[in-house]
Parts: sequence; structure tokens; C-alpha cells
Amino acid sequence: MEDEYKHDYEYDEELLPHEEYETILSEIYQEFLNYYDGQIAFDEWRCLVDVRYRQAHGEFPLWDYKMEGRLKEVAYDIGQELIDKLELAQAEAEQDEAVEKQSEKLLRHIEQFLEFRTMAVFDKGHPSNRRFQRWEIARYTKDDFSDTEIESGASYDEALDHLQKQGYIHLVERGGKSKYDVFQAVMV
Repeated sequence: MEDEYKHDYEYDEELLPHEEYETILSEIYQEFLNYYDGQIAFDEWRCLVDVRYRQAHGEFPLWDYKMEGRLKEVAYDIGQELIDKLELAQAEAEQDEAVEKQSEKLLRHIEQFLEFRTMAVFDKGHPSNRRFQRWEIARYTKDDFSDTEIESGASYDEALDHLQKQGYIHLVERGGKSKYDVFQAVMV
């Protein structure tokens, strides 16, 4: 049986399996850290690799005579997944920040619009002077975004949803089309 292992598996006779395991993981971990901006300890990363290895190959790396190639593949996969996950989290954080800024700007627009409408056009009292339809604020998209951005899908829709979730405005009534949805700004 030992001859079978030697035939199927090229190994360095100078290294014992656990030393080879440690060497492979240490080298890949150090390479991984060059591309990963997050924080993960070696032992935590190694645990992820070991678990994935066991799931993929049905045994622990040290028990597998084909460990070298398989271990490298699993370790690189785990590293790539961690990098992808971190990049996704960063992109989501940037998107959340952008929506937050748009929400603040849209809220100022809404307040100014409602003030102007109350003073210059009509004042029907509360709550009517706090209500508006989606189409009435759609013009701010044209004012604040370039034509290219609008063509790419930029609008204040996400900001309006965010303001609603934060409780600054409430959806009072759904219109036949979304542009006729009626909102009410909450007095702060």
C-alpha cells in the first residue's frame, strides 16, 4: 500500500505531512494578505480552509495523500471568497453612504418645495400642506443629476425609499401609477 502512495503522490521526503501542511498554508496565507484589506487571523483562515477541505474531499488534509494540490486549491478558493465578500461589503457601504447623502439632499428639496407651495400657492392646513406626490419631486432628479446619470438609472427613488424607512415621510396613498403615490412629510 505504501508503494501505491509513492506512485500517486509526489512528496518531499524531507518534510513530514504536518510540516508540509503548515508550509503550504503559511505561504498561501502570506500571499493572500497582499490582496486582502480586511482582518483575519491565520488560525481563523486555516479553520475555514480545513472545513472546506473536509467538505470537498471527505477527510482532513493531513490524512489525504493528495493533500498538496488539493490544499492549495481549497486555500486559494477560500482566499478569493473572502476578498470578494469584503469587496461586496465595501461596495454596499459606499452605496449606503451615497443613498444617505441623496436622502439628505432630497429631504431639503421636499421641505423647500412644501414651504414654497404653502406660502405662494395655497395653504390648506395640516396635513395637506405636508403632502406631495412622487411626480412633484421628480423634477429634482433632472436638476441634480446629469443626463448621462439619468440614462444610467440615477434617480431619487432609493432616497425616497430610505426617507420612508427612516420615518421622515410616510406613504399615505398608492396611486394608479407610482408617480401618483401620495406621501406626507413628517414635521420634525
